[in-house]
Parts: sequence; structure tokens; C-alpha cells
Amino acid sequence: MTTLGHERGGSATIAHLRYRRQFEALVELAREKGRDHDPAVRQELAWCHTHVEIMRYQGMRLMAQLAEGREPGPEASVSKLFWSEYERRVGEIAAELLGAEALVRPEGEGYRTSHWQGVFLAARAGTIYSGTSEIQRNIIAERALGLPREPAAVTR
Repeated sequence: MTTLGHERGGSATIAHLRYRRQFEALVELAREKGRDHDPAVRQELAWCHTHVEIMRYQGMRLMAQLAEGREPGPEASVSKLFWSEYERRVGEIAAELLGAEALVRPEGEGYRTSHWQGVFLAARAGTIYSGTSEIQRNIIAERALGLPREPAAVTR
């Protein structure tokens, strides 16, 4: 659990940098598609911007905690859940902006995908590796909120 906490927590200190660049590319995609003045798209972009800022503040908080010598706790699960669900939504927004183009494979050898197709497809894996989003929610519920453990499945 300590190793997973460090794996989830350590990357959370700088993850916002990658997501900031990704957000800026998403804004550029909206401009290229002439959708940057669409109120629904602007709302989605505002959602993305606020989530990147939240990740930045979470990262600073975690960095301060690590600098004080404290171990990552359940907040590492909060960060992991937050960024993986964020990236999933960004892939969906990009696919919506691309429209039918998101469904067409680029020309070339092998199984090529465009940048945004790659984000859309890979983001699904992010909600699974290093602990699924559902496991992260259980960790947060039990360790951060003090809720009772989820009942174990009964096998016969």
C-alpha cells in the first residue's frame, strides 16, 4: 500500500504540467474546429481548466506534505481518481469536437491513431491501472471518510 501511495502520490505533484499542455491543445482543437465560441464547448473547456488548477493545488499540497516527511495517505487515491477521470472526460470532449473524424483511422502502416484518438483510447486504461476508479473510491470512503468497509462477496 505504501508503494502504491508513492506511485500515485509522487506523480501527482507534477501531473498538472502535462494536463495544462493537454488542456491548451484541447482549446486549440476547439479553435481549429470553429467551436471555441460555442457555449457548451466553452463550458466543457472551463471544466477542464478548473480541474487542471485543482490538480496543481493538490500537487503543491502533496509536495509540502512529502517535504515535511509525511507519507502519502488516502489523498494519493483522490489524486489518482481525479486525474484518471479527468483524462477520460478530456478524451470524450476531444472526440465530440472531432465528430466523425474521431472514428476514422489515419492512413499509414500498422494500427495508427491520431493524437486525440490515442487520448480517448488510453484514458480508459487510466481508470484501471494502479487501482481502478472503483477501488480508489473505496479507499477514499474507508480511509479518508471513515465509512465502513464494503461487504465482502459471499461465495458458495
